[in-house]
Amino acid sequence: MPGDPLTPRQSQVSALITLGLSNKQIARRLQISEWTVVNHIRETMRKLGCSSRVEIANWVHHTTDASALSPSAPAPTRVPAPAPG
Repeated sequence: MPGDPLTPRQSQVSALITLGLSNKQIARRLQISEWTVVNHIRETMRKLGCSSRVEIANWVHHTTDASALSPSAPAPTRVPAPAPG
């Protein structure tokens, strides 16, 4: 449903889309498969109600501090899930 929050990984993929990276480049940068990148993009589009990568990039530009999108920033790391309970 549109309006669901993005996962940390979906946010990372969205930020890298905004920098102009291809799916293959995103996969290499995040050390995940290209298929996983496609799935993150598909879920992000569903959650944001977007129909293209351009719309995702536009959403990122309107909701994120531009300095956080620096191409020289280190690659994101995996965030552990909170403990249940």
